[in-house]
Amino acid sequence: MMLEIHQTRNLVKQFAALRKGGKKERDILLRAETIMTRLQQNPLDEKAECRRTYNGEFRLKDCRKYSLSCGFRLVGLKRADRLIFTCIGSHDDCQRWIENNRSCLDEIESV
Repeated sequence: MMLEIHQTRNLVKQFAALRKGGKKERDILLRAETIMTRLQQNPLDEKAECRRTYNGEFRLKDCRKYSLSCGFRLVGLKRADRLIFTCIGSHDDCQRWIENNRSCLDEIESV
């Protein structure tokens, strides 16, 4: 089974901001990119899947959150054979993004 990995425009902007940050931000970005690459190569990759958090995802249909370190999370939405990554940030930032976008999550499109 192949899993297409997509990123929203918002996530691309957040990645660009992290690239401009310090070492911590670049390490977080590297972890996020590694998870996305591993999942694209093997959707059942245990090394990528073990970083998933299981707190609150049941509030959203097919939501996946990945722990990156230093309190940062990567949020993705599973849609058929696609995994659309939508947000990266602190735990609070990601929760705020989910709450603010809850009503339109079914309409999220990739870049």
